[in-house]
Amino acid sequence: MEKLHGKEGAHIAAESHTAAINIVQAIVNEEKIECDFKKLDGFLFLDSTDTKESLDDELEATHRAGIKSTEIISKVPNLSFDTGPCLLPNQAQFHPLIS
Repeated sequence: MEKLHGKEGAHIAAESHTAAINIVQAIVNEEKIECDFKKLDGFLFLDSTDTKESLDDELEATHRAGIKSTEIISKVPNLSFDTGPCLLPNQAQFHPLIS
């Protein structure tokens, strides 16, 4: 994002995505919508052709964009294979067809 839109554009995108998650959560709670909404961890891990420096660069870019809670962990937990280091941002999900 930062490469395409600069630091300010990346910051605006990060704020927008965070606000969207918060607005959806507020609407779900206020309207008591049964859609299995939950905040959860998301993981960005390296391709076998990539380097740890790429992940470090992504971490720094998320921090510059204002997402300070992003961190690198040693691997995605609870998987049957080792992903190696990965970036852990805050995400959310919901099921749009549950009524």
